[in-house]
Amino acid sequence: MERKIVLKKDLLDTFKAIGAFEASCPVAKAALGNETVTLMRQRQLMDFEVRWIEENRK
Repeated sequence: MERKIVLKKDLLDTFKAIGAFEASCPVAKAALGNETVTLMRQRQLMDFEVRWIEENRK
């Protein structure tokens, strides 16, 4: 049985907003095990997300 990942449009929009946040606000990258993680201030991210939703979702 093949598994598929299906993302709803609003979830995809959220990922776009986080990408926009990373491009415009300070974030830190750090190694964690074999991966790289992105560290960001949550309050700043939520404030950005609210503005982004108001401007981009209709």
